[in-house]
Amino acid sequence: MGTAARLTRTLGVALALTALSAAPAHAQRFDQTYRNLVREAVSEFGAGNWAEARALFTRAHELSPNARTLRGMGMCAFELRDYEEAISLLEASLVAETQPLDGRLRRETEELLLRARSYIGSFTVVTSPPDASLLVDDAPPALDEEGRIVLPLGEHTFEARAPGFVSELRRITVRGGESLEVTLTLAPVPETSNDGRILPDVALGLLAGAAGALVFDVYAIAWLVEREGQIGTCRAPPEGFTCGNMGTLEDQRDAALASLVIATIVTVGLTAAGLLYWVLEPGEGAPEDAALACGPLGCAGRF
Repeated sequence: MGTAARLTRTLGVALALTALSAAPAHAQRFDQTYRNLVREAVSEFGAGNWAEARALFTRAHELSPNARTLRGMGMCAFELRDYEEAISLLEASLVAETQPLDGRLRRETEELLLRARSYIGSFTVVTSPPDASLLVDDAPPALDEEGRIVLPLGEHTFEARAPGFVSELRRITVRGGESLEVTLTLAPVPETSNDGRILPDVALGLLAGAAGALVFDVYAIAWLVEREGQIGTCRAPPEGFTCGNMGTLEDQRDAALASLVIATIVTVGLTAAGLLYWVLEPGEGAPEDAALACGPLGCAGRF
């Protein structure tokens, strides 16, 4: 064998040995990094630094996914009161096949999972109509693997919406451990009356004001009649009597007459404004191409 061939063979063997020795060294470094992360995570957990411990367990799980790291992340989520996440992680840790939980670890994990479930509520929502959209706390809900809505303790709102139906709102207080079915039944939007026109609030207010002014008209008329009667008596008093307050009675009569005129103008004006507003501003459900409408004061309409 020539010198060049021997050199080439020696170099090939050396490279092969280097590759074989490098693999265990890399594995050792990888394993040591994983153990260091777990050790630091356990230390932070023992110190009550839940967020830091969770971050370290997550990094360790990224290096080597297994039941133990899932359990660690689930325990941290429980301490952080993220019970929904804790339930998901703890359930996953119980079925993970890599470094599976057994004995005491499994029992403790199952007990912690039961505690986490006691701090949330689980709901199945049924809507009528079935295709109604659902909002929980003003946002589309997230569903678990079984199609349930899992909510933490406290007040929550369920709202169902569908075109042509009145929205249905339900408030629910989660006290923990609930597993309920919520039914939201939407009522159809009621049909409009008055040829599709609903009296607007502004028109209703104007007509109500007109009614009040009309009541004042009646009072002013009664006041005017009374003063005219007293003035007539004062002009022709009974024998032996004289009238000493004719000026005052005439002033009161004039005031009653002026009040009657003003109240009448207000009554007519408010009535006309209310009716015109109703015609020109149809309420919900009114046709956009409303035709001409006429009343005692004239005609108005939308073209």
